[in-house]
Amino acid sequence: MKLFLVITFFSLFVYASVVDDAVLYEKGVKYRTQKEYKKAFDIFTQLAKKEYDKVQYDLALMYEQGLGIDKDANKSLYWLEKSAEHGNRDALNFLAQKYYNGWDVDVNKTKAKQFLIKSKDLNSSTAKILLDRYKLND
Repeated sequence: MKLFLVITFFSLFVYASVVDDAVLYEKGVKYRTQKEYKKAFDIFTQLAKKEYDKVQYDLALMYEQGLGIDKDANKSLYWLEKSAEHGNRDALNFLAQKYYNGWDVDVNKTKAKQFLIKSKDLNSSTAKILLDRYKLND
């Protein structure tokens, strides 16, 4: 019985933490929509460290575009890669485009193809289109 109570308490604690993070994320999205970029950036930074792939992708875009912070291609790449490691299709597709086109990185079509294949395996229609467009379907 004690073990059941401990597991139940722990589960409720974890669930409450995830719900709090979701509410905080929505607050960050609201700030970004209202162009209060610094507030959104602060929230996304906090949540990205908790390994949320969507937030990591959002943070990468903020660094990419200089929203709420100075533009920083290296930090953008870092967060894109972290998000991609967690299987975020948008991050995988964006990384593929960066490597295919040489946007802030050296052109590397092999890496671009690897990112697109991983994204396609996650059912990304964008990846399928880019593989065709870039003629990387062999």
